[in-house]
Amino acid sequence: MITLNVVLENILTEFHRLKSIPKKERIYAATGSLIAPIMSSTLTSVAIFIPFVFVAGMIGQLFKQLSVTITFSLAASIFAAIFLVPRLALTADLSKQSITAGMDSINKYAEHMLEIQERL
Repeated sequence: MITLNVVLENILTEFHRLKSIPKKERIYAATGSLIAPIMSSTLTSVAIFIPFVFVAGMIGQLFKQLSVTITFSLAASIFAAIFLVPRLALTADLSKQSITAGMDSINKYAEHMLEIQERL
């Protein structure tokens, strides 16, 4: 699921950075720049679990189910990151979204924790 967040963050960053290009092209360019890294990192994880399919015996059955489940979930994650997130971003109003929204929340939480620490 991290891939979904990475693609969405890249879409937001490119959307606010490239204002002269139409929205659809900005979204597709942002997604296209991440296809190779997403595919390579996910396929690396899949390659680790493929040998478990060939383990024999009772342990083999357990590992086979585990590896097939993880492989399908990673494949679904790639599909969602490459096809669904850009399509949903086309329908969203990205101009209202802040690039630093997540960082603002983290900073606010950190300041709150520092205030609590100073009081102790």
